[in-house]
Amino acid sequence: MKAALGPVLTAVVQASQPTPLPVDSPLGGPFWSYVVPAALLTLASVGTLLLYRHFARHPD
Repeated sequence: MKAALGPVLTAVVQASQPTPLPVDSPLGGPFWSYVVPAALLTLASVGTLLLYRHFARHPD
């Protein structure tokens, strides 16, 4: 029984694997590598600072 299941399970596992993604990312270049992460970091930092200042003034 186990000998018959081996090839069947192998075929099922190989058939159920998703197709691989393309190697080249559509979002590349210096804009997506440097500008967008810097903008997101700045936005998160400013938001954190504003929340900290708000709750530091209003402890309730």
